[in-house]
Amino acid sequence: MMQMSTAATSRPERNWSKYQQAIFRDVADGQGHSVVVARAGSGKTTTIMKALQYVPPKKRVLMVAFNKSIERELSEKAPKGVEVRTLHGYGFALLRRASSKVWVDENKVKALIDEQLGPELSAERRDTLDRCVSLAKATLAKTEEDVRRIVDDFDLDVPAPEVTTFAQQVLALLDACAARRETVNFDDMLWLPIQQNLAPRKFERVFVDETQDLNRCQVVLALRACADGGRICAVGDDRQAIYSWRGANADSVPRLIKALKATVLPLSVTYRCARSIVEVAREVVPDLEAAPGAEQGKVAEASEAELRREAKAGDFVLSRTNAPLVQLCLSFLADGRPATIIGRDIGSKLATLVRRSDAKTVPELRRWIDDWASSQEERLKRKGKDPSAVRDEAECLHRLIGGSTSVPAVLARIEGLFSDDSEGARIVLATTHKAKGLERERVWVLKDTYKRNSVEEDNLWYVAVTRAKRDLRLVRSAAA
Repeated sequence: MMQMSTAATSRPERNWSKYQQAIFRDVADGQGHSVVVARAGSGKTTTIMKALQYVPPKKRVLMVAFNKSIERELSEKAPKGVEVRTLHGYGFALLRRASSKVWVDENKVKALIDEQLGPELSAERRDTLDRCVSLAKATLAKTEEDVRRIVDDFDLDVPAPEVTTFAQQVLALLDACAARRETVNFDDMLWLPIQQNLAPRKFERVFVDETQDLNRCQVVLALRACADGGRICAVGDDRQAIYSWRGANADSVPRLIKALKATVLPLSVTYRCARSIVEVAREVVPDLEAAPGAEQGKVAEASEAELRREAKAGDFVLSRTNAPLVQLCLSFLADGRPATIIGRDIGSKLATLVRRSDAKTVPELRRWIDDWASSQEERLKRKGKDPSAVRDEAECLHRLIGGSTSVPAVLARIEGLFSDDSEGARIVLATTHKAKGLERERVWVLKDTYKRNSVEEDNLWYVAVTRAKRDLRLVRSAAA
């Protein structure tokens, strides 16, 4: 029989949907593991916080939060006795339990590269090694073949004749990371507890949020936290899986369902989006449902001219790629309207390319960008890979250069354009990847930037349109 704590019964009840009630019953009385497929705006945090109140008494409960800010939010809402941790925090605690002499050094891998390969190694190869070591930890790579697969899957810039040597260097760096246990970087907090086979702290109930965004290393660590005979409740949306480029598998939710032999519990009603917006999203995700009583809202096509004229502070402007956002943001700023592009890391990467060019003048910088883009496109085409990301970076840089009279002026423009702050009285522009988890009353989507030619591309479209609560504008490109 489904029961809940005294704290839960003392609060006035809301009208929980049939999907939410099924989740509560499963947490209270179910058997085995479960996966909650929570669609965009379906109130998953509210639902899981309520579900925690149905956990049978005297059970050790772990709630895995995706990042530190979510951990703080959930810690304030979770019932007493529920331990809320990020996986990084959980893993680091295991390392500290094994040895009190552990401290964080985010430059650990860079230092090891210097020690093993010398300071004369090019900056480009150093960065590629650093990224590959990170991906090797995320995917739990162990062999030369595993590293070769990473080089191919993630389009790392390693010439074919050098792949064997490169893979051996990566494996040697992994060994060095494992041996230097007194220092850890962010990746090590997840990887080292598994690599060292540390005895995990066990919980009888483990709730894992944002499952679709977890890489293999994170999934393994989360599963190890579950005691024998315990139960896992994983929460995620397979159609919001858009981070394959950083090690999360696009099919991670179906894989987890299969691995756990889990009961699948849908959470399909969106309390965010108006009915007309739900209809657009249902072209990709047919099981998405509008909430009872949801307003009709507005979906309309718009031209770029209308976007430039009518966008106002508080609006989102979303694109599949960055280059169109750069041009629009510069246009808004020229008109005296505050605007920013989410993604300080994007700006940092573009600035790194500018500095790598060693260009002294703007014409030199333009030539270097063209040569760099051409060589990168050729490399990717030889591997049968899509070069569109390289084209996007090159186009971003050319648009940022426009009107600049010096290379320092280009760098200053990059610094001023990109930020990590999505709040404030300004127009906020973002790629879909950067807008995930956010929402606005009105959202402009540059629809012609979306490819819609694969599951992950469809996922990007679904995530983009479901950022809108009441008003969705689908913007045609000027060329169209």
